[in-house]
Amino acid sequence: MTTPAIQERASLYDVESYSLLRDLYQDTSNGESVYPYTYTQRLALNFTTMLCYATRFDNIRTKLLKEILEIVKTVSSFRSTNKNLQDYVPIVRLLPENPRSRLAVECSRIRDEWLRKLTQQALNHRHDRVSIVGDFARSDGKGRLDLDDIKCICVGLVSGGFETLGSTGALIFAQLATEKGEKWQERIYSDCIKHYGSVEVAWQKVVLEQKSEFAVSFIRELLRMYAVIPLIPARKTAKAFEWNGAIVPEGTTVILNAQAANHDREHFGDTVDEFVPERFLYESNVNRSPYHFTFGAGSRACTAVNLSIRILYVILARSCMLFEIKKDASRPPVNDYIGYAADRSAQTYWPKDFGINLTPRDPATMERCFRISQEACAEQLSYSYENDDVPEKFKGGL
Repeated sequence: MTTPAIQERASLYDVESYSLLRDLYQDTSNGESVYPYTYTQRLALNFTTMLCYATRFDNIRTKLLKEILEIVKTVSSFRSTNKNLQDYVPIVRLLPENPRSRLAVECSRIRDEWLRKLTQQALNHRHDRVSIVGDFARSDGKGRLDLDDIKCICVGLVSGGFETLGSTGALIFAQLATEKGEKWQERIYSDCIKHYGSVEVAWQKVVLEQKSEFAVSFIRELLRMYAVIPLIPARKTAKAFEWNGAIVPEGTTVILNAQAANHDREHFGDTVDEFVPERFLYESNVNRSPYHFTFGAGSRACTAVNLSIRILYVILARSCMLFEIKKDASRPPVNDYIGYAADRSAQTYWPKDFGINLTPRDPATMERCFRISQEACAEQLSYSYENDDVPEKFKGGL
């Protein structure tokens, strides 16, 4: 998650943002609109599966991809602060017919199945692809770590937050597809041309740097407006402290209401409930770290903050460079920071269904940019998931 490491991963931002826009364009080129959330979910998942297993899902309609996205969403619901009665009423945990417990067991079984499939993919390619699994395991399962240890590392990365990136990525399109969004698209497009001279050069450079100050402010405002995990996972205090005259003892469980903090009227002013992408350009009193509390704050803040911002910046900049993005009038996005959520009982919010259409600014330029990424990322594009059978030695769990 260091700056040099983020730079070294530029090829991942390249291939996944290219694949995102390629498929969004292909699926809207017949005049139909699409809901971008599934596409941004795949982008986010592919980052983790490439790191862990050197495998990615190139086809948005892959059966295993759909299964993973559904199971991860369900697993995430078990972390919700308001959806699990057994977290607050202990006797519920002992009931033999507890449906949440049965669902948890079934989700764990299904998750183990696809973890085995992805692990085998990595082992099949351990000599020609770099991955966490391939690095730590040998074909006999007796490498530097055994397969149980490797599973723990990888399941933590796969389940550790790609849903948040998928949700926030979809919200980029929800804002760009508004009436004001047309103006914002033009501003980002103009910024890219101003800094790089051409779309083709900008297409390659935005994976390495963030030159558009407006686009950076847009991402900060997006993250402030939509805390897709409104209640940050609970923490315990390491020592006693005083807050507003009250003593909070050591060992106290504290839950940060990031959504409320991000909409503090005293701090952000009367426009706090509006999406103002220029906010962090012109309001010096808010233009300082941490800008918002969507990633938490302090020593326990999300470690992937810089990586996430880079990915979101690439999605935003590349989308505006190549396309004019418009909403489907029959399925407009809900942009209210509370009402947008499809399920407010979930730990991680995702946007309600909405439709967008993409129209190329210049088809020839779009094709050239796509070709640049196709050639630069040919190796990564070849890492698509192969539907192999799971060998017998992996039956029954890792």
